[in-house]
Amino acid sequence: MGSYFDDLNWSDELRFNDTQDAKPIQFTLPLCNPLQHGVGEHLERNVVKAFSEPPNKTGRTRLGASALRLALSATFAVSLRAAETIQLVPDEAPGGAVARDTQKIQHAIDASHAAGGGAVELTRGTYVTGTIFLRSNVELRFAEGATLLGSSNLADYPECRPAYRANTDLQVTRSLLYAEKQENMAITGRGRIDFNGGAAVFQTGKNNDPRRPFGIRFVSCRKIMVRDVTLMNSAQWLQHYLNCDDVTLRGLTVFNHVNQNNDGIDIDGSRRVHISDCRVDSDDDGICLKSNGPAPCEDVLVENCVVSSHCNAIKLGTETTGGFRRIVIRHCQVVPSATGSKHINGVDSSLSVIALMIVDGGALDDVDISDLDGSETLSPIFIRLGNRARLYTDGAPVPGIGTVRNIRIRNLTAKAAGPTSSHIVGLSHDHRIENVTLENIRLTSPGGGLPADLTTIPPADEKGYPDPGRLGHLPAFGLYARDVAGLVLKNVSVSLSGEDLRPAFKFDHVDGLTLSGVTGEMHGGNSPMIRLDACDDVDVLPQATSAASR
Repeated sequence: MGSYFDDLNWSDELRFNDTQDAKPIQFTLPLCNPLQHGVGEHLERNVVKAFSEPPNKTGRTRLGASALRLALSATFAVSLRAAETIQLVPDEAPGGAVARDTQKIQHAIDASHAAGGGAVELTRGTYVTGTIFLRSNVELRFAEGATLLGSSNLADYPECRPAYRANTDLQVTRSLLYAEKQENMAITGRGRIDFNGGAAVFQTGKNNDPRRPFGIRFVSCRKIMVRDVTLMNSAQWLQHYLNCDDVTLRGLTVFNHVNQNNDGIDIDGSRRVHISDCRVDSDDDGICLKSNGPAPCEDVLVENCVVSSHCNAIKLGTETTGGFRRIVIRHCQVVPSATGSKHINGVDSSLSVIALMIVDGGALDDVDISDLDGSETLSPIFIRLGNRARLYTDGAPVPGIGTVRNIRIRNLTAKAAGPTSSHIVGLSHDHRIENVTLENIRLTSPGGGLPADLTTIPPADEKGYPDPGRLGHLPAFGLYARDVAGLVLKNVSVSLSGEDLRPAFKFDHVDGLTLSGVTGEMHGGNSPMIRLDACDDVDVLPQATSAASR
């Protein structure tokens, strides 16, 4: 059954000084290797998109009785008043990463804002700056060959403490590009922003160190477009959109491998977000939705992206206070990083293709994932309910145990990189994950399960960090599920490239289990393909009946 987005055409073209009729745009896009071709090489997109007014669709249902009914407005057009473009040239004086261009760029942005809006264009060359404050109705435009380089002097990054309170207050007070309570803003063009996070001053060796600036940080803003630029080398998260509305990220090239906490894209407690046609290669999480404060992350569409990560490629969490609602992820590919096995955080390959979790209270509800392809991931599908119960700020109430429900994953192919299998693990019989459907799933495991793994009982790990590898070797090589109410597997197959003594599937305390067209390739040992323990209301259709064991 399709989602609300299936027939939706996005009208998210920027219109600054001109208007154009909506026309289909044809893109052709190979993968890029920033180490071989230069990080500035831009991707060409292999997607055909037509931009027009969205149809008025209502009542689209999915996940059985649950309805998507996204309130997402597809008209993210940033409407800026027609004005003359202010063109700048860099100060070519020697001095390395000295912030010599900050004042010039800031004055141009302020002047454009005061005039009612327009564009500030950086022409070819390198501009060295500290913090730049973006303003309403202003486009920061990069000509081809223009580079904005972050200063290596911490004093060039003033502290900014937003009014919206969130757990990130403890992690960040500085950034290179900052905005709060602004609207109609854009960063566009064929240039690049090098945040210079590999500079010695930022190599503090401390996790989540506020002395390390973020790259882009927009807080409580609305109508944002970031398009076509190359973003690289942040000292922490590369781009953070916190408590924002109507955000469009399109055609970005992201490469972030110089420091700890090097995420690619972080959408945090924001609403009506569209991420498309991006190439992300990051040391930490690739495309990450979070909820570090009371605001939920909701009405988000991620599509047509290629992601590499040494942690989780596409993730909802870890911070979950406000929760996640109405999320659609489709037509994405997860590939090994251009850095190979070199990494600061994470593992040699990646931790997961898709990771969904609630651990700090909040509700994860209505998530639709389709048409994903992944290779060399530790645990391709990772869904977890925990109770870390982190406070989002001092004095906030302790969050209760959250909920994870109404998830559909279909048309996913993935190759695992180790013996840790995909898993769906609730917290207890009283706090279960609910209503999960896996359809048309193809998983390949390298094997490696040991005799001891057959009887292992993974710990509840209620307060632990929800890492896909934290539970160790699981008692199945394909999929392990525990404490789930309402689990449907339809046309799911797992295969082995090496020997493994474990069953392909293991279900513990799963009620309302339906298996249809489920297959598993067995190499070695005498384990059944499917093992069920303490499961009620199980429906195993004929294709799988002969291999099931209780």
